[in-house]
Amino acid sequence: MNVLTIHPALSTTNVFRPAPPAVYIDGLRRRDLHVERWNILPAPQFASARVALAMSGKYLPSRRIEHVAVLPAVGQRLQIRPAGAYRFVMFDGYVRRRVAGAGPDEEFLAVEAYDVLRVRLDAPITGRRQESAGSVEFVSTGSTVFNDEKTGLASEATYTVDSRTCRVFSTGPEGRLWSVSDILRYILAAFVPGDVEVSGLTEFEDHTGAIYPPALSLTGLSVRDAIARTAALAGLAARSGAGSVDGAYSPVLVFYRPGRGGQRRSIRLQRSGQTLDSRRSNLWTGRVVFQRRPARRSITVIGDLKRYESTFTLKPGWDSSLQSYHYRDFVRDEASDFPAVADVFRKWVLNESGDYCDAPYNLDKFDFSTVNGEDFILSVARRFEPCLSTDS
Repeated sequence: MNVLTIHPALSTTNVFRPAPPAVYIDGLRRRDLHVERWNILPAPQFASARVALAMSGKYLPSRRIEHVAVLPAVGQRLQIRPAGAYRFVMFDGYVRRRVAGAGPDEEFLAVEAYDVLRVRLDAPITGRRQESAGSVEFVSTGSTVFNDEKTGLASEATYTVDSRTCRVFSTGPEGRLWSVSDILRYILAAFVPGDVEVSGLTEFEDHTGAIYPPALSLTGLSVRDAIARTAALAGLAARSGAGSVDGAYSPVLVFYRPGRGGQRRSIRLQRSGQTLDSRRSNLWTGRVVFQRRPARRSITVIGDLKRYESTFTLKPGWDSSLQSYHYRDFVRDEASDFPAVADVFRKWVLNESGDYCDAPYNLDKFDFSTVNGEDFILSVARRFEPCLSTDS
């Protein structure tokens, strides 16, 4: 038995109506998708999101698990933005996989997306940049081992590598030790795309400029793993953020000190009443509590959904032009194209949702008003439960 507690409604002047965030696929809004889960994690995981497909709705066609093709394709760009006139992006990533499943009470279709930084920083670290006659050369066979006494020291001079300034490897034992700040600058210059902004780097250098780790090998690690490992040497972490270049969205790599006890050199907080924006507030955690004493006591409703038992005549749920009386045409091991005829003589439907009204099925929609005209208002797919009675 289910127990449902209904609290008294508040007056309209004190009701907070949260608007769900909007989902965009390749720049186009998909109103049939809603955010089911959104995780903001530090590197190397970065952010991830799970977006589910609305299986039914007032203005949407009913969906079943076989409609998996309606989901966004793997590799498409997925963005989560605030509903309304706000333009900034809260999550930006790529669809990595589709998810479909059926439980005892419902079917579901969803996609999982990874943050754009997780995808773009997934390449392995190979080779090394080292100085050569006052310039920088790339050695594809070199190992990326920092603070090795023979071949892993840093150059005294700094160089520009792909628009970023950093130290590179020295060619011999003459050089200086790599600091955590030097290692990070090298990773950013050599492996992070130039259009990725870096936030908090000055604060990072203040914390790590005098920390010299022992021999550290990053060869073969992904760029995101290398960033997380380097930041952890100084007790710091990195996460993804959102920025804007000429009005267009651009990813941001943000360095911060995790935990409530972490000291910050700069704390940015928005004014009360503004819409929370991760680019303008660097909160580690937040909590919003609304307290109001109800005007009337709550109402407890004890009961369950109505269940009806009836006898239904099912109809063929396949293309009648594919059927024949040669049974071998429908045997999996003998049919020339079994997937095309898999439903013939196997799939029987009631067509209560109207999905089989058009060609090639051309079936009439079942009218549930013959069972009960008040409890079956929506034309959606129903689930058949075990019979209430078993006596004939």
